[in-house]
Formats: sequence, structure tokens, C-alpha cells
Amino acid sequence: MNKRFNFLIGFKILFFSLVFQLVSCREEIFIDPIDSSEYLDSLESLESLELPSPFSIFKLHTYVEHPNEMDSMCRDDIKQAEMDIANGRIYFCHPFGFGSHELPQEIYLNELCLTHKMQFKEELISDVIINEQTQGCYGAVMDNFIALKFGKEFKERLYHQADSVLLAKNDTVDYYSCGKRPQIMGENNYETVFFIPLPRKLSKEVKIGRGNDTPFMDIGFYLDKSGIPSGFFLGYFMDADHTSNQKVKEELFNIAIAKIKSVEAWGPGEYAGEKVNTRNNVRVYFHH
Repeated sequence: MNKRFNFLIGFKILFFSLVFQLVSCREEIFIDPIDSSEYLDSLESLESLELPSPFSIFKLHTYVEHPNEMDSMCRDDIKQAEMDIANGRIYFCHPFGFGSHELPQEIYLNELCLTHKMQFKEELISDVIINEQTQGCYGAVMDNFIALKFGKEFKERLYHQADSVLLAKNDTVDYYSCGKRPQIMGENNYETVFFIPLPRKLSKEVKIGRGNDTPFMDIGFYLDKSGIPSGFFLGYFMDADHTSNQKVKEELFNIAIAKIKSVEAWGPGEYAGEKVNTRNNVRVYFHH
């Protein structure tokens, strides 16, 4: 009986210890970098970040009002944000981290922010998680201030306005920023890749790398809203570690262009629900 009692007591202690550890890990959060093709729908987008703990939902905009005493990173960011606000420096913050791209409408966001006496700012979010330290607190404080002054949906409206200006000016958008990327009609590929057999003459000249690698290149070009390609340029050439392959680079480039032009129907990219001119990239592999 005593053994069973002791076992139950020990089990309860272990269980509550685990619960405490899970709950106490609330500071170990990481805000995923935001893709440059999208914008934050509303303040709730940052307030619904899930923690490793299943017992709670971490709300950053609420957390900055009462940060953990050990969270020096967040506290320092809060202090800096409050100081900037006190001195009249208001920033429209957009999370930016490893793998993020510049927003296609960023130049127009800058201009719109200035009309409201604030500035656009990319807030660096690291992919390194530091125990008990919270990132994004500077932007959260700024968001709270902006929401109080201009309304909760202000940031969303400004993103939309900047998109409208971009579309009205008929700007060229990088393919990776499109909601729907340019692609060969009917293929629905995330990335377009070509595999081209080498002509007999070049097949004898092109050298194969150590791991049976053959040369490949990234071809850049522009695609208008009608799906017509133009302005081809070489983005990158991998010579399979044989400098002799550099001698046939131009010939390979011309073969790649011919292949891209042979596509009967390119589907143009779409941004904010509308067709746009795009700057594209396709990878072309050559094989024997």
C-alpha cells in the first residue's frame, strides 16, 4: 500500500513538473519570417502564434504590456520603442528574417507612411531561438501605438493601398513575390525547370563533374501580362567544376533561350489577384 501511495505521489510530482516546464517555456518563441509576397492580415496574425506548449496561446501584443522579468531582449526592445514614440519617431514595422524578400510594394509603403508622419521599417527576426528571450517586441509596441492612433485595421489598409499603387503603375514584380507564379500553362509547377539533351557536337565537349554532374544555368527573363517572354539574361552558370565548360557557356545559353521561347503558352504571374509583368527565373539542366 505504501509503495503504491509513494508511486502515485511521485507520479503526480513528475506530471506537474512537466506541466510547469511546458508552461514556463512561453518565452521560447520564434516568429517565422513573413514572405514578401504577403502581408499581415491584422494584428491578430501576430497574436495567434502557437508555442511548443499546448496549454496556452502566446499573444505578443499583449505580452509586451507585462514582459517576463528575465526577458531582457524584449524589455530592451520595448524601452527603445517607447523612447522612439516619445520622440515622435513612429515606425510601421514589417518582420524580416532569413529567407525573406523585400516587399514588392515597399517603395509605396514608404511613401504612404510618410503621409501619416511615420516611416516603414523592416524588423529583423533571427532564426536563432534564445531561451527565455522574445523577438518582435519593438514592432509589437509600435503596432499597439499605431492601432490606438489610427485604428486596428490601419496596417492592413496601408498594405492594400500600396498594392493598388503598384498595380496602377504597371510595375514589374519578381516572380517569387507573386501570389500565383508565372508558369507554363497547365503544368501548375511551383518552379519551372528544363532538362535539355546536349547536341552531339556539344556532348563531346561538355565535361561531367565528379558526381556525374552536368552543367546547369539559371536563365532570367521578363514576362508581360500576355505571357510573352523577352529580355533574356544569364543569372548563374554552374560549370560542373570544369573551367573548359565555360567555353561553351554562350552556346548553352542560346540553347536554353530557344527552349524557353518554344513554350507555346506561358501563364503570367498574378499579384494581389491581378495579372502583372514579372521578372522570372528558370533553371536549365543539360545532359548527355
